[in-house]
Amino acid sequence: PFWAAGPFHITSMASADEAAVRRELASLSEAQHQEFEAVAERCRRGDFPSAQRIGGPNEVVVFKERVEGTRVSRFCMRADLKASVRDVAEALSKEEVRVSWDKTLHKIASTVEGVGPGCNIVHVVSKPALLGIISAREMWDLGCWKDMAGGAILTSSRSLEDRLISPSVQASSSSVPGALRAWNHLVGSAVYPLPAASETESRCQLCYVIHSDARGGLPVGLLENFTGGFYKDILSKLKSYLKTQGKLAE
Repeated sequence: PFWAAGPFHITSMASADEAAVRRELASLSEAQHQEFEAVAERCRRGDFPSAQRIGGPNEVVVFKERVEGTRVSRFCMRADLKASVRDVAEALSKEEVRVSWDKTLHKIASTVEGVGPGCNIVHVVSKPALLGIISAREMWDLGCWKDMAGGAILTSSRSLEDRLISPSVQASSSSVPGALRAWNHLVGSAVYPLPAASETESRCQLCYVIHSDARGGLPVGLLENFTGGFYKDILSKLKSYLKTQGKLAE
């Protein structure tokens, strides 16, 4: 899984360069943790005064807001689930589990582990979408997992510049023909425990954040319409998977 700690290893870099990259990635991972925690907490509180609130089922709220310096909006979904924090977090973030139920993804693969506390370099490849209007995309991200005080689990990803990923690492992970490079500004999930009605029941609140640019010359309106609809689909598939595993109560 991409949050597992492990040895830092970039074969094509000299030791001095590798050490410098190690330090920069460790610094980036800490900044990413802090920024995502702040965004997730805003989603939890509904603290988006200037954002557009998108209606949905009673237990689901989606917020949309512009972010300075980016061409696409950030979307944040909040939903309550009758499931445990860890089961939801692992379904969303554990590589082989996520790919088994999220058919928009071709692969998720950790390529370099232990680049920061709970962080790996992750290669994500998505399948074509909207009947091929959006072709396959790939991202090279800093993927991080953090267990929080109080029982919450936060996972986040942000795309990395090529200079932080050696050619040998990129060559070691296969893509799909014609996949274009997309960019994740900041994406991830925060899962918080909620009070349960009984000792045998588990409840949690999911805050799911997407701020991603598929690039490729696609109009912003098309991308944002796709992202807005993505939430309903991903939540439905997540619930279906958890139910089949006996991990979601009705």
